[in-house]
Amino acid sequence: MDVFLFAVSAVVPADALKTLADALSDDIEDLVTVTGTFGSLTFSFDNVKFKARLIEGEFPDWNKALEIDPSLEVVFGTKELRHVLNRVNIISRDAEYNCVVFDFAGGYVKIGANSDTLGGVTEAVQTSPFDGELKIAFNTNFLIDLLGAVDTDHLRFKLAGKVDPAVIVDDNSDFVYVVTPVRI
Repeated sequence: MDVFLFAVSAVVPADALKTLADALSDDIEDLVTVTGTFGSLTFSFDNVKFKARLIEGEFPDWNKALEIDPSLEVVFGTKELRHVLNRVNIISRDAEYNCVVFDFAGGYVKIGANSDTLGGVTEAVQTSPFDGELKIAFNTNFLIDLLGAVDTDHLRFKLAGKVDPAVIVDDNSDFVYVVTPVRI
């Protein structure tokens, strides 16, 4: 078998990679063969062929997102934020875009979501003191995934504006998470 190596840059949907990972097992005897066109990749192994459509465009330059000049920095207790987002997620997962809104104003943060069928929910969350105001929305699942991946007591949210990516770091700055907002 001839093997050709070359560099390719593509954005593969996370759902496609998860499906592929679920199909792979430790007892696969052959290599996984990857072939592609200008819109898809095909993964072949054993008696399985799996085709994934690629996302158009380029993956955002996350290094550039880290260079923000935050107008607002707020520290949340990880445990409290996890509990609030899990409660708000009951409403947000029914809404379009699974969106949760953070309203930073008056020295405290209100976190909420609205659904046409289930109504709305808003909770006030205790944070570190901050100056400034900002209303920004995120996909709830992205934040819940973040909270499942960290083992820290506090998370610092660095926010530059309602359409700019948020940079979230843990107590020791060992963990950096960049999440893009949802337009509201």
